Amino acid sequence: MSSDWDFYFCQVEGRPASIFLDLGIAADAPVASHPHLGYVSVEMRQPRPDGLSSQEEFDALSAIDDSLSAGVAGGGNAFYVGRNTSDGNRDYFFFAADPVAFAADVERAMARFPAYRFASGSQPDPDWSTYFDFLSPSEDDRQRILNRRVQLQLEAHGDDQSQPRPIDHRLYFPDGAAAAAFTARLAGQGFEIAPPVAMEEGDVAVDLKRSDRPGDMDDVVLALIADARPSGGSYDGWGCTIVPARG
Repeated sequence: MSSDWDFYFCQVEGRPASIFLDLGIAADAPVASHPHLGYVSVEMRQPRPDGLSSQEEFDALSAIDDSLSAGVAGGGNAFYVGRNTSDGNRDYFFFAADPVAFAADVERAMARFPAYRFASGSQPDPDWSTYFDFLSPSEDDRQRILNRRVQLQLEAHGDDQSQPRPIDHRLYFPDGAAAAAFTARLAGQGFEIAPPVAMEEGDVAVDLKRSDRPGDMDDVVLALIADARPSGGSYDGWGCTIVPARG
């Protein structure tokens, strides 16, 4: 289990969902010694009308989160990799070495919460397909996570994200022709485009600048990614100066 955890919102079976997962463990997954998917599905007692968790139930669900994380994943038999909150349930996902020990650990962890109904089980998943195909964010959702991290850094420094200011972007392309095709698609969008730079690795960097609001970066960045995709481009990130909040 890594320290790189984050969340994103999406739709699961047509319903609003919030997925919280260990992004960092992807670098080591799948772990051959832990080939069994284990799950625990907890029925929430006070969900919101849309099926997500409510503030009224925050403390109780946090206690269940902590108990399962420590009691099931704390002994080394299982890795806790993420959870999905949707449709009035919170579903926890683990990868275990021994499914029998996993079941016993779940029973002990949930014994502290007799008011909550739950179901658990396990099945073989040596490729960790549930982690990669269900829990892991799409390219766009991953970028939203990265955007939010930059926005939180700005907020921590007192930034007013509603104020427009020049924002720098960098993208990489496989060659100069691909970079030129991308920049041609940006015509009329108001970007200042620096001359492409050939990198030592062989790809080509394109730097852009335009005045926008940091709070609008999801729309701005996802549009750039869509424009870059046909040319095989990859988005590297954005940055800007801090504009302090007035007052």
